[in-house]
Amino acid sequence: MVIARAALAGLLTALLAACSSTGASRPTEAGTARPTEAAETGGAVRYLALGDSVTSGEGVPAEETYPSRLAALWRAAGCDVEVQNVAVTGYKSADVVAEELPAVDAFKPTLATVMVGANDLANGVGLDEYRANVRAILRDLADAGARIVTISQQYWERTPFAEGYGTPEELGAKRLEFDDVLIEEGRAVGATHVDLRPVFEEQAGQRMWLDDGLHPTGAAYEAWADGVHRAVGVPCGTAEARTGVDIAALTEDTVCEAMTDDTVAAITGREVANGEGTVGACEWRAPEAVRVRLFPPGSGRPAAATAGTAS
Repeated sequence: MVIARAALAGLLTALLAACSSTGASRPTEAGTARPTEAAETGGAVRYLALGDSVTSGEGVPAEETYPSRLAALWRAAGCDVEVQNVAVTGYKSADVVAEELPAVDAFKPTLATVMVGANDLANGVGLDEYRANVRAILRDLADAGARIVTISQQYWERTPFAEGYGTPEELGAKRLEFDDVLIEEGRAVGATHVDLRPVFEEQAGQRMWLDDGLHPTGAAYEAWADGVHRAVGVPCGTAEARTGVDIAALTEDTVCEAMTDDTVAAITGREVANGEGTVGACEWRAPEAVRVRLFPPGSGRPAAATAGTAS
């Protein structure tokens, strides 16, 4: 990589990309996804990682990247996991659209992670263009039926490599704007957003980057994988097995009483942020993603009138 603005983009992309557990070439970027039918029915988890260098794992062995570590955690929990990491160092969101999204049709992921934006920021891509690209990425994954997981940018502005691109304060403020776009667009397709910023803050303080002064260490990626695993949970097995709820027996009259916070999280892959306990009497409305999972269009089952949208 050339040590220039493009180099920062590339290195940042590598920070966002993960390697394939199958030994395929390792690009760099990370993606997000929703559980497909295979994941819901106990089939194999087909995990697609979209992004840049932090996903591909620039500078560390393939097995130390966060996608590979994440897949290992899922396998340890009993899942059959196939990983395809198409992330590439230096890629911006437009590159993910042009070069990585074709893998969706070929691989047919049940789950995808999306972690992209650092190279957009470093190369002066505007928020509107970034939003349009992110929307295209997430909608393509949603149309494919994948469970989508979005991940915030790491704190690259705190690394030695970022010197000369602005002050840490300026870059950090811009990074937050990009994160907000990713979160907003993810919410529109029912994505699970994993906020690793407390982890990134701690790692920046401990200077957990490689000798290149930018990319995370293998130990840093291990913490990333743990964080994603805690937020996403185990992506295999049926909803009934994960929740203990007889999903098939639920109706619009019983869905609210059955939906505890844990059940909502198990079905949608999202934690219930407001922590109100049960959704009994629909004091807290079940997320739209739950309604779609339980009462899909054309299923002939009654839509849960009390199930609204997530807050």
